[in-house]
Amino acid sequence: GYSDVGSGVYMIHPGKSTLGTFRERVPLGRTLFQPEEVFEILDVLRAEFLGYQYDLLRKNCAHFSVAFVDLLKVPEAPQWVNGLANVGERLVAKLGIAGAQQAADKATPPEGERHAPYYEKFDDEDLEDEARDGDELALREYAWRQSKAHVLKRFTEVQV
Repeated sequence: GYSDVGSGVYMIHPGKSTLGTFRERVPLGRTLFQPEEVFEILDVLRAEFLGYQYDLLRKNCAHFSVAFVDLLKVPEAPQWVNGLANVGERLVAKLGIAGAQQAADKATPPEGERHAPYYEKFDDEDLEDEARDGDELALREYAWRQSKAHVLKRFTEVQV
């Protein structure tokens, strides 16, 4: 999602996003990558999908999903997964780039109402404190870190 600084990629449980309508979980098969390698891929994508670069037409969550599936080297996701990107292409075809960008800008919150996830530099304890105080962005970053730690820990336990 959009933010002034930091990544636009964060952890959220399936079906819990308030952005869009959850449709279904899509099994993509197994990747040959180990969990550490999957998180390395996600770290690359977190750096590539910066919040300030979010564009409803050209670089949104659907584009992220397609890039992630490609990098995991698993079967392609169903076409509807990238439906938002396809809508953008149709808007450009119908309205022209200026009209489509105007429609996208109208659908995107004004910059003054966007919040930046500046928490990347916080240590876990400070981040947890901010999350407990009700800061949703701190909670997202904290959830990302905890999810990553949990998955890697569980994988290590299974390997032993």
